[in-house]
Amino acid sequence: MTIVVTALFMKNAGHRKENFMRENVLRRMEQEVKNYRQYLVSGELAAAQIVGEACQLVVKQGLYCVFANHNCSSLSAGEWGWLNQQEHITDYLYSLWMGNDTDLMEEFAEIIHNELNLDMEVHSHE
Repeated sequence: MTIVVTALFMKNAGHRKENFMRENVLRRMEQEVKNYRQYLVSGELAAAQIVGEACQLVVKQGLYCVFANHNCSSLSAGEWGWLNQQEHITDYLYSLWMGNDTDLMEEFAEIIHNELNLDMEVHSHE
């Protein structure tokens, strides 16, 4: 009985640590995106620079949304901890994403095609 209780206690403690780490990472990411947005609209940059930086803002917002709103439960406590150790989490994830050579155009084209067909079907009956 003692072993079972100890195992459950350790499992719960690990789960709480993972949740704390996740919440800390998400809080930091949200603040980093807000700070970056504020930097872009601060008046320090010329319009051309803002346009050049806009893509980075969109990607960083998307990364935050993925972590905040989608099932990232497959991340381990170690992975959440690793993210938490990064000085600037969104910059770190942005550099990983931009350094990645994956092309998502096929997936994007399929999603747009499906949405187009669905919209046509819905609106053709009006």
